[in-house]
Amino acid sequence: MRVLIIDDDADQRGTLGMLLGALGHEVQAAVDGPSGLVLAAAFQPDVVLLDLQMPVMSGYETAAALRLAPASRESRLVLLTGSATATSEEATGAGFDAFLRKPASAAALLGAMASRA
Repeated sequence: MRVLIIDDDADQRGTLGMLLGALGHEVQAAVDGPSGLVLAAAFQPDVVLLDLQMPVMSGYETAAALRLAPASRESRLVLLTGSATATSEEATGAGFDAFLRKPASAAALLGAMASRA
């Protein structure tokens, strides 16, 4: 599975990348929404793990742009956030397929990547 991680936290990108790579997934990572959109166009991810609070573009803004782009329109979008105020309903309304709070367990992450809401 091709997985794109978009998160401004280098530790989060690295940890998720190592975990998913070790599980056999092809992983790419971006530091913000604009660079994630460029990478998604070339990489055509099956799944995008997307942070909510990032500089330049929020996760909601990035999700909306991903849903409009041909290369990522059908990608499974997973909101992975540390925000205590974000809700599953907001995430669904913004076009996400799944909602997880950081830190998410490996089992929860893999379940969110695989299942359809």
